[in-house]
Amino acid sequence: MKSKEVTSLHTGESELPEGVTRWRQGRIRDGIPTGAENESYHFVVRHEDFLDLLGPSPRIEKVAETNAHEGLLYMPDTDSLLFTTLGVLEHAPNQIKRLCLKTHEIFFISENTDYANGMTLDCQGNLLICQQGCKGSPAYIEKIDLKTGVSSNIADNWYGRRLNGPNDIVVKSDGSIWFTDPDYPMEQGFGEENPMLKNQVYRIDPDGTVDVVADKFQKPNGLAFSPDESRLYVTDTGYYSGVPEVDKNRPHSITVFDVKNGRQVHDRRLFASICAFDGSSLGMPDGIKVDTAGRVYVANADGVQVINETGVMLGLIRVEKAVTLAFGGPLLDTLYIVNDHEILSVKLNATGAGLPYAGTYHKLPQYAKQ
Repeated sequence: MKSKEVTSLHTGESELPEGVTRWRQGRIRDGIPTGAENESYHFVVRHEDFLDLLGPSPRIEKVAETNAHEGLLYMPDTDSLLFTTLGVLEHAPNQIKRLCLKTHEIFFISENTDYANGMTLDCQGNLLICQQGCKGSPAYIEKIDLKTGVSSNIADNWYGRRLNGPNDIVVKSDGSIWFTDPDYPMEQGFGEENPMLKNQVYRIDPDGTVDVVADKFQKPNGLAFSPDESRLYVTDTGYYSGVPEVDKNRPHSITVFDVKNGRQVHDRRLFASICAFDGSSLGMPDGIKVDTAGRVYVANADGVQVINETGVMLGLIRVEKAVTLAFGGPLLDTLYIVNDHEILSVKLNATGAGLPYAGTYHKLPQYAKQ
């Protein structure tokens, strides 16, 4: 059954695919609610270009029902997903697991981590993990050679001052590693008290040197590069202080920088302020990814919001309490989403960017070396 054609605000537009509805700008004084015209549908169109991304018959599929919280990462060698579990603050273990996409079997990678969070692969296919640390065990960036199983600590301080709690991590094609470092471990009660640093964004040079690249964030969280690596996007989840209370005056936004000389960021500016499509809550922009067309995908409490490279909000893939996301599959055209108890997938007319190892492994044209 197809949704009804909207004529009041979208005169002349064609009918939509099954499960797709339009977003409506409401009027409070006139009693017209803002939000999806059909609240039961999974795909909400705010701009017509969203339909090109979705294709003629979009659908959300459940891949697995499991404790999946952060660090979602596609592993091309094994056609599987890695993810971290949500450790209960009463000292329950935070684990890393692997889901085989062919059999849907789930295996342990690590049964007890230092509160592992974001993960990525470097250009050689080594696993990089944001280990947030805990009391008595300082935070660090772990590198695991997946061929030998050898683990190493590649960064745990800036000028001798310990990190707060690395949250998300990305790798640039030049081999440099960039990560965010908010103080959520301290605020949530499992990390070291009395942080020694501001909440900042860091870069690890291929020679191992750690430098600050950006500050003035409340809670720098997810980060991603544009396809050509000329821009850096950083989500700020300062709206959520780490405890149940929230503050409407704190950030719930995506900041974008221009990247100069491969290592410096300039021209800081707002890319998008994030709010639930129905206004039920201010945004919690967490995980963020980019495709090769420059579209930005950000996980929020109401799902995955998709924004084009000029900052136009295209639409919403509705997933309750989405936390993070990752592109995967042989063509990197499947978007995987986690929300603490499920792993979901959506096939899109898009190719994930910022995955140098997976892209070259699958010999995708967009990742061919110049």
